[in-house]
Amino acid sequence: MSSSNESFYSMLLRVIAVLTNFNGVLSSINTFTPEFNALQSYATKIGALEELIGYDSSGNSKMKQTIREKLHLLAMDTVRRIIAYAQTNNQLVLKNEININSTEMNRLADTKFKITCQGVYDKAQVNLGVLASFGVNTTTQALLLAEINNYNNYMVKPQIAQGDMKSLRQQQADLYALAKKSLKNISAIVDIFQTSNKILYSHFISAKKMARHSNKSFDVICLVVNDADSTGLEKVPILIYREEDYLSDDPSVKPVIDRKTAAKGGLYIKTIAAGTYIVVAKMFGYKDVVMKIFVNSGKKTKFYIRMVKLDRPTT
Repeated sequence: MSSSNESFYSMLLRVIAVLTNFNGVLSSINTFTPEFNALQSYATKIGALEELIGYDSSGNSKMKQTIREKLHLLAMDTVRRIIAYAQTNNQLVLKNEININSTEMNRLADTKFKITCQGVYDKAQVNLGVLASFGVNTTTQALLLAEINNYNNYMVKPQIAQGDMKSLRQQQADLYALAKKSLKNISAIVDIFQTSNKILYSHFISAKKMARHSNKSFDVICLVVNDADSTGLEKVPILIYREEDYLSDDPSVKPVIDRKTAAKGGLYIKTIAAGTYIVVAKMFGYKDVVMKIFVNSGKKTKFYIRMVKLDRPTT
């Protein structure tokens, strides 16, 4: 995404949030509702395309890096516990077999990294009985194995063919053109309320200007997992609100982002305005999760949501 398109898309999300909040007023103009529906459709399609295009040159999703970081932490925790056991019990052969530091592991290429993590799991599994007092048990092993499998799944994502990528980028350009035309039409409608509803008008103008002042390249990467086994949860509804909107008493407030997680529990948001947000995750059979995140200029925001299963699901 070019910097100009990225700024426009980020601004578009803010504008849609404002228009949603004032939908009751604006819908009195009969051309507003179909135009607004079209704008929201364009924004949704742009977001979906950005997620699809968000593959690196080797065909792997950027979410893979987040999963690799988590696997790295779990594997190194197991390594340190095995080394502690080996050192205190004079098991020098075991210590030498497992002796790798965090920096060395982080430098490994994808396939070697996965093989090394699998080796750590296998070594711990063989010595599980004696490692229990050092915090390595069936539960920690299950978590490690689940993350190894999760990472392995992301390693085999197919690369988008060059011809397909060209087609996707043309679709992207067409959608931006349609969205800009739709926004221009909506701006003309909002102008009608310049004096009769100054709050609506000022919020709309403020949202349109934000892209020029504070929107650079943002990546928000979220991974939603089952707390019991760390497996990714698919189709979890994720709502992201501006903090001030979430804390307001206005029942008509809508989220800036309303999406569901992908097959492995991932949610990748290419562009969002800098600021403080409240994330709400709700799924039948699990406890609701509400958390605060901060999106900073020029920095990636990565976070995990761990969903705890209810003993008795409630409706």
